[in-house]
Amino acid sequence: MGKIFVIGGPQSSGKTTVWQFLKDKYGLGVGFYEEMNPYVLFPEKSKMGNLAVDGEMEKKIHEADVARVSKILKKDSVGVVETLMFHAVYYEEFVGEEFYRQGMKDYKEALQGVEVGVLFIDTKPEISFARRRDNYLQRIISETKRRGLRGEEARKWGEETMKKYEDKIKDRYQKWWQVFEELDYVKEKWVIENNERSEESFLNEAERVFSSWL
Repeated sequence: MGKIFVIGGPQSSGKTTVWQFLKDKYGLGVGFYEEMNPYVLFPEKSKMGNLAVDGEMEKKIHEADVARVSKILKKDSVGVVETLMFHAVYYEEFVGEEFYRQGMKDYKEALQGVEVGVLFIDTKPEISFARRRDNYLQRIISETKRRGLRGEEARKWGEETMKKYEDKIKDRYQKWWQVFEELDYVKEKWVIENNERSEESFLNEAERVFSSWL
């Protein structure tokens, strides 16, 4: 039986930080797979992040993500994957509830017979937004220049766009938890928080979880 360890959580919760930390420490004996997201499949269309994503893009991301599960299991006895089935957080928003339900079913079927462990990193929306704000600002500045906006028009568009980013993080927070709670086929699940704690403490706890699952 193959084993897959999934790292999930809201935006800027520390998923990639944990993934990289574990890869640096366990990479010789474990396969590590980055998140399948718009930046991977549609780099030119994703300069504004999720504000630029549409339903067709989500469908293709889902197909690619589900398909690579079997590839992971063929290559590695143990795989660590960032996000994986948690990408379903976006399905209802961009495609619809029916696609969300089918998407969750697809992941469950793809992982049938696999020993799955899930580490969920809980980070509050206000913390996520604060961590991502500078990144959003750079996107807005770049897009403002590309559109040729100036003065009041640029200021107003920038404020409205920043508010959209903030609202999206808040709106999706409960969806992250919903996906986590619906993973009834997962053998083991853990929750750790990463709000206002040291990186050392956060990573040590994440490693304790991972090492207990190996």
